[in-house]
Amino acid sequence: MAKPKKNGYTNGHNGHNGNSDGEIELRWHRLHLGLYARVAKRLHVNPSYVSRVARGKRQSEDVRKALLNELARINQTKPDFGISRRMTRNA
Repeated sequence: MAKPKKNGYTNGHNGHNGNSDGEIELRWHRLHLGLYARVAKRLHVNPSYVSRVARGKRQSEDVRKALLNELARINQTKPDFGISRRMTRNA
């Protein structure tokens, strides 16, 4: 069992290098949290307005572009998750 760090959390690796229990996937997924808030702050609008634009309830080309840019930024950091390695082993 991994020893808890000072902040109360373990390193998630259980003493091993690599992805343990989907840690990489969860870390990447957490980048989506606060997406509307980041876009709203950048454009000086309310996050609920960004949400409404994203759902198609309102229209704003500026908000739409900012959402797409933020999603593209997040997707650039997307890890491999080992999918290609699994596919080559099964082939």
